[in-house]
Amino acid sequence: MKKAITSISFLSICIAYTVGLIFFAVQQVIENGKVDDFGVIIFWSGLFELLAWVLFLRIPLVRLNHDLPIFKRSLFPLISTLYAEIVFTILIGWLFLQSDFYEVFSITAVVGLHLA
Repeated sequence: MKKAITSISFLSICIAYTVGLIFFAVQQVIENGKVDDFGVIIFWSGLFELLAWVLFLRIPLVRLNHDLPIFKRSLFPLISTLYAEIVFTILIGWLFLQSDFYEVFSITAVVGLHLA
């Protein structure tokens, strides 16, 4: 069962990562009419997504009791969105907080919602 949870969590973060990139591209096209440096964004955000999956999803998911109330369908999307925001802030958020690049938090929220 633990291997299945690990595989599902990796698939889930890959789907959420793709949805987040699509959301980012659409947002950039609406605001600027184009998306700059998308390949670089895919590469670096992919590395951070993989790091986030290993540190903040794979390890905790194996140890958590999945019968806890936080895993209920009504509560889990909110919890996973907040968790994604916290993980993002821990990994690289401080860089964006110093540069006033707050729109990245909306993309993180999209990723967190799709993890649920």
